[in-house]
Amino acid sequence: MFHHYNKKLKKNAQSHRNNGTKAEVRLWCELLRNKQMLGFSFLRQRPIDNYIADFFCKDLKLIIVADGYSHGIEEIFIKDIEREKRLIELGYTILRFSDKEVMNDINNVGMSIENWINENREKIIPLPPSKGDTVSTESLQISKAVQLLLDGKVVAIPTETVYGLAANALNEDAVSSIFAIKKRPYFDPLIVHIGGENEVVKYASYYPELAQKLAKTFWPGPLTLILPKKELIPDMVTSGLPFVGLRVPNHSLSLQLLKALPFPLAAPSANPFGYVSPTSAKHVADQLGDKIDYILDGGSCEVGIESTIVMFEKNNAPVILRLGGLSVEAIEECIGKVSLNIASYSKPNSPGQLDKHYATRTPLKLVNELDLNTINRALTGAIVFNKPIDNIPIENQRILSKNKSLAEASKNLFSAMRDLDACHLDLILTEMFPQEGLGLAINDRLRRARG
Repeated sequence: MFHHYNKKLKKNAQSHRNNGTKAEVRLWCELLRNKQMLGFSFLRQRPIDNYIADFFCKDLKLIIVADGYSHGIEEIFIKDIEREKRLIELGYTILRFSDKEVMNDINNVGMSIENWINENREKIIPLPPSKGDTVSTESLQISKAVQLLLDGKVVAIPTETVYGLAANALNEDAVSSIFAIKKRPYFDPLIVHIGGENEVVKYASYYPELAQKLAKTFWPGPLTLILPKKELIPDMVTSGLPFVGLRVPNHSLSLQLLKALPFPLAAPSANPFGYVSPTSAKHVADQLGDKIDYILDGGSCEVGIESTIVMFEKNNAPVILRLGGLSVEAIEECIGKVSLNIASYSKPNSPGQLDKHYATRTPLKLVNELDLNTINRALTGAIVFNKPIDNIPIENQRILSKNKSLAEASKNLFSAMRDLDACHLDLILTEMFPQEGLGLAINDRLRRARG
């Protein structure tokens, strides 16, 4: 219902929001709140021109009315028609649903709204966000990423681990673009990102109880499950292997994006093949900015190293193939003892198993492998856990966690590697981190970086 916008109604706007009809409340809670509708943000009882509308999406110039024309009151019905004409002249679109439609068939109402958005997406000219209007900015970002991905393009997306180079996992042409942009060999499989644990059965032909337990415990999060794949997943994604890696990322923007798309996203790290993984949008822009269509900026990655990969085969116990942002201890506490197979391979069974990976251009060496008297210390850097190495310039050293936090150290690792690699040094020294928790994954990345 539209209300004439005057001072009295302005004072009562909060009352309108708090005292909506059952249909309004249901439409809000089940479809429109918290960017549930294809990632777009809707507001309740918002002023437009000289009126207050039930629901309004600024980015789409879309008004949704939940209760039909003025609750059936004829006099106000006529005024509503007049107001509607005025809003249409101003470029707004109005979708109306009766109380009965919303209460009896909410799914059909949702489909009608989604269909309108999808049919009109290309015609939409987004309004510029208001000052400080971060919600509107997020909606615009997600909308742009959705459209590009629907068109088969490649988009960099944020996750809690590292930034990913994403494309439609079911579109071989789009997946091929990922390999071309990264210059990644086709024998190195990709991880497929999905929007929720319930989607596993769409793409995996075998989903055992222990895998389900891990997923329900740690997703969204830095865990990838390798499972026998269904034919729906192209062989190009899995490098011809009969298994697929599935993961639900723990980042609000990427989850909104995945839930707005009708397909999963193949997304390896958004960096040139073999180089240090990116943990910020700037890292991606510095190296791939001119090669990709869009970067969805979600800030710095909270975990900072890739996901832990666990493989499940029929009639075999689970095996960890890659150490990562979820500790072995946490996995074993959940499902019991697991074996590790984290050796390096020239032809891997999962991502992150190649002989040399995550590498800087500047040589990396373990500090205890060298005689420090034989190096040019002024042109030597160091990546250390919690305290600097003696006789190396302090400005050339990156302390990952003064508090001895392995979680903080893992978050800072790749940024430190990139930072020192840009300093034009002769050598970067590293030390062994504690062989426990995330320290195992940090040591694995540094070992592969050393080659």
